[in-house]
Amino acid sequence: MAKRRINFTIEIDNNDEDEHVVVKALANSFGSALVDYQVLPDTKSLYEKSEQYREMVSKKSALKKKMSDFVYRAAQKKKEEDYLIQQKKE
Repeated sequence: MAKRRINFTIEIDNNDEDEHVVVKALANSFGSALVDYQVLPDTKSLYEKSEQYREMVSKKSALKKKMSDFVYRAAQKKKEEDYLIQQKKE
């Protein structure tokens, strides 16, 4: 069966105890389905102070949207192809 991958971000207080509680809860809830987690640095100050960083974030966002659109179109094409194959069988 096909798998579905879900990615989300949780913002918590900056301490190890809260992080441990969140990771433990996820592990208890999802077990081996929890593939990966990553602690992200706080980049708010960097974003405010660095034009170069803001430009990189902007480019990353644009590329992320472009990739998402590409994947969506590919999935739609696959659904159409599957539908046509099913119609030929009937």
